[in-house]
Amino acid sequence: MCGIALGVWHHEDTQPHDAWASVISQIQRRGRDAYHSVECAQDGTRWELHASVLCLRGKELTPQPITSQDGHLHLAWNGQIFSSEHEDDPLLDMERNDGAIIMTRLEEHADQIPDVLVSTLSAVDGPYAFVLVDTRNACIYYGRDPLGRRSLLHTTTQGAWHLASVSGAAWKAHWKEVDCDALWQVTRGQAPVRIPRRTSRFVLRAPCDDAPDHAALVPDLQAVLSESVRQRVQKTRHARIGLLFSGGLDCTVLAALAAQHHAGPIDLINVSFENPRAIAAAWAVAEAPVKHDTFPADPYAVPDRVTARESYAQLAQLYPTHTFRLVQVNVPYAEYVSCLDTVQMLMSPQASVMDLSIAAALFFASRGEGYVDGVPYKTDARILLSGLGADELLAGYARHRQAWRRGGYDALTKELQLDLDRIPTRNLGRDDRVLSSHNREVRYPYLARKVVAYLASLPVQSKAYFELDELGDKYLLRCLATHLGLTYAAQLPKRAIQFGTRSAKMDAAGAHAKGTAQAFAP
Repeated sequence: MCGIALGVWHHEDTQPHDAWASVISQIQRRGRDAYHSVECAQDGTRWELHASVLCLRGKELTPQPITSQDGHLHLAWNGQIFSSEHEDDPLLDMERNDGAIIMTRLEEHADQIPDVLVSTLSAVDGPYAFVLVDTRNACIYYGRDPLGRRSLLHTTTQGAWHLASVSGAAWKAHWKEVDCDALWQVTRGQAPVRIPRRTSRFVLRAPCDDAPDHAALVPDLQAVLSESVRQRVQKTRHARIGLLFSGGLDCTVLAALAAQHHAGPIDLINVSFENPRAIAAAWAVAEAPVKHDTFPADPYAVPDRVTARESYAQLAQLYPTHTFRLVQVNVPYAEYVSCLDTVQMLMSPQASVMDLSIAAALFFASRGEGYVDGVPYKTDARILLSGLGADELLAGYARHRQAWRRGGYDALTKELQLDLDRIPTRNLGRDDRVLSSHNREVRYPYLARKVVAYLASLPVQSKAYFELDELGDKYLLRCLATHLGLTYAAQLPKRAIQFGTRSAKMDAAGAHAKGTAQAFAP
């Protein structure tokens, strides 16, 4: 993983914006193993390309930007390739740096760069964002993976144009996410031109008439999801594994599968906020006596903390030879307030109340400072697994049940198709900016191409079965959890991170604010 920043000034004597230094500072925080930059001035235009590196693959650290042997190509590659359509694809060799392999291909076909980029990136699965500068032809190529799992922002200011993984503090330019439905090319300062991808959208299968046999489908889901987890936890370079852990269904299944493929300890990172509004409301209706280890006597005994402890205990029982560490991250209200400016800068250009409450939880989870068995502890995990994607693919949101009630499984299928199509435009870029700020990389096993393809091939009744009861959402995943022995997590209802951690509506002033309301000016 790396941080990327490109500045292009259309007049050589134009000075960088005062906040450009803060962008570079944030880029360096994303990858602390190495940091380099290259710059060039030609035909009256000056540019700088900066990259930091968090090294997670390859026998040796490969500094970035990567420069071709003839000095004309400069690549900043923020990606991880986990699978390919070609079994012998060198990009699957975890002993080699994937960015260096891509540069070799570009050097071999320097007159066909758009074709090389499209053919290479269309054949592989994994998160990426990149910037490639071709000084010989005065071209800049850039893009993100089709799901937008790696952040890349762009902005235009007077006499300048910028690309960056994250914006900097006090930067008033209007940053936007780079669209990830195509790759992009800029030639000699002209407007960006689309380079179409060869990958097609996933189309969900229509509902079926027959009742599904969920038990028969569990082995297939286990196989494809287990392989996705294996690809994301094995053969990592000096990297420990952490998991964003609420104790809920999605993340607990990932924890169990990770234990089957990763021999080292796994840090289960659980976040809890001291929420003055929720604490005051709970005391107002509390009946004595209130146990010291329950909410609100213990301000951190929030819903996600309770479920995390229970699921952790069951994991430890099921995998007695494996080391799980429940990292309990407690966030005092004063500390939350002191970090607000940083969180807002990282999540920008997203700026809603809901975005802020989610970003705050992810920020402190990624920081990873908490307690294990009452002893202060800071995780050294460089890789964080996330359960994001399970709700979109397996009908985990309340609106999915509402769609079913409104129009049956046909309406539910349409709603899920909308969710699948919207994943690239949702909040993966925001999450990457926040989680990567502490020198860590987040990985999403549920969003692996083969997992998405498998679930898209099933009729919706095979994934959700709302006739049963309130636990009919993500029913196939619940069956897998039960099969794995995770009986506690299999019975838990869906709960959003901002409510489970109590990061939402932290004070009386925000008690009635809608999630879609703007929390601050980006």
